[in-house]
Amino acid sequence: MDNYELLLDQITPFLESQFSNLSEDLKERISQAGMGEKTNTKYCPEVEEFDWVHIEAENKYLTDEEAKVIEEGDGIRKGKGIRIKVKTEHYYIWDTLSALQREYKVARYDFKNCPGFREKVASSKLAEAITLYLEIKFSDLPQLIKMNIAFVDIFEKWDVISPEQREYLAHDFDARMQPGYENSVNQYCDWELELQSIPDQIFNWQRLNPNGIASEQIIIDTKIKELEEREIELKELLGYSNSNNEQELKQAESILVTPHISVARVNKLRRNILDRAIEEAIKKAGTTELADVYLQLKELAKDEFPPFTGIFEGDALYYTNENDIQAKLSRSALGKRLKRRQMPPNTVC
Repeated sequence: MDNYELLLDQITPFLESQFSNLSEDLKERISQAGMGEKTNTKYCPEVEEFDWVHIEAENKYLTDEEAKVIEEGDGIRKGKGIRIKVKTEHYYIWDTLSALQREYKVARYDFKNCPGFREKVASSKLAEAITLYLEIKFSDLPQLIKMNIAFVDIFEKWDVISPEQREYLAHDFDARMQPGYENSVNQYCDWELELQSIPDQIFNWQRLNPNGIASEQIIIDTKIKELEEREIELKELLGYSNSNNEQELKQAESILVTPHISVARVNKLRRNILDRAIEEAIKKAGTTELADVYLQLKELAKDEFPPFTGIFEGDALYYTNENDIQAKLSRSALGKRLKRRQMPPNTVC
């Protein structure tokens, strides 16, 4: 740690600066922290004309610049076509983030890359060290405590939660430092991903056998029943309750817990990682109707609005969860989230 220069210390004077105004050395380190150049490809509503060439001997098509310099002749056909125009944008992730988001991301980077730091903090208790800092903003915390808090606070909400909730984050951090914690979290993440996939699996099975063949329907019904039973089992493993709605999640965030916080509760709170994007989609749609919100959310996902990656599969939008694992949000899963938002407290779903 003695020879490691904290990126937090380097960026502190430049938290409000644009990426282009930073020194080359600082740009390189910020890029290593995941906030460098990004390329975004968009399909535009317009179309464009393009040149193509077909080389019959190779059964190969050439387009654009290569097609322009080849003359038509024996075995070579040329022509023009129409295609959807594609717009490619280059930008810096750093420039899309607020000063607080930049600070959090760098603090997490330092936590993971500072040699021996994780081992050092594992031998102490953040819940004890944080006592003097429960009333101050994230940016005013000592750098080493920022690193600990950023590692555990995936929602970047330190500045908007109460001192009691801040104390909870410190206890959560101490729990994460315990041996075997990561393996437990990975197991819960696997269960969570499996649970998210079940509605789509059931939907796909339901679409089979359009002719209503009885023998095939028996197989389909048996598989759907197995999936439904597995869904119930996973919810029990993940600590879900029958009234797992938005109100319950908000109440859970305000609970003071002991240092022996359960992994199930931690995982449950992590389900809020998509809230910001969904709320933005609802705001743009002006309604909570699934069709309208989904369209707006898909547009945000195309722009890689955090935590989305810009990748799609059918109606599913891929995103990166808090453990840097790629997950997907299907249209039906979004519908369930919107339904929970519309429910009054204590409603059983």
